[in-house]
Amino acid sequence: MINALNEADREIEDLLPFYHNGRISAADRARVEIALGTNAELRRRLDLIAEESEAAIVLNEAAGAPSPRALDALMAKIEAEPKRIAQQVGAVRRGLMERLGGLIAALSPKTLAYASAAAIAVIAAQGVVLTGVVPGSGPGSQNYQTASAPAASDGTFVLISFAPEAKAVAIADLLKSVGASIVEGPRASGLYRVRIGDKALPRPESERIVARLQAAKDVVALVAPDQ
Repeated sequence: MINALNEADREIEDLLPFYHNGRISAADRARVEIALGTNAELRRRLDLIAEESEAAIVLNEAAGAPSPRALDALMAKIEAEPKRIAQQVGAVRRGLMERLGGLIAALSPKTLAYASAAAIAVIAAQGVVLTGVVPGSGPGSQNYQTASAPAASDGTFVLISFAPEAKAVAIADLLKSVGASIVEGPRASGLYRVRIGDKALPRPESERIVARLQAAKDVVALVAPDQ
């Protein structure tokens, strides 16, 4: 015998399928659970819904049709997908940057020029300047100071032709060691214009820097003052 339900109970009954499969709001869940605690007929009908649901799953699976369990598993995978994709993208990005850094370090200036990637060599060579920190100007100084941005025409400059087999990382280390930075190049002749001082340096000091650059024969093929 099926007991009658009043209007309020029928509203709760309409929510029972959603309560059973967990797709119900917190407010409606609370209403259903309060009603189930006091109404045996609603509890009986919830049991019937559970039995029918399990029977439907068995029949669908026997017929080879997708079951609600499959849908639930699929939805769980979809919800987890953005996080998994973000992790994969992060790993790919890190791997790509590591590979790019290795490729840049292995390229010679000539190759960089032919590849129209001279800007990469400039960035690599000016790493210390781009961060706003340069070595102190005093001989043997261990202090560092914030670098200002000198005008393009300010400073003391030299023209440098790098050795054909010199690597970008070796060029960057050499220029950093003398507080120099590339400002132009490569020109058609293969020369780079390099600033060795933010102001006009005394001749003895500029000659000392030029001598240090010339001594690095594995990196520098030619260096000459540029007025």
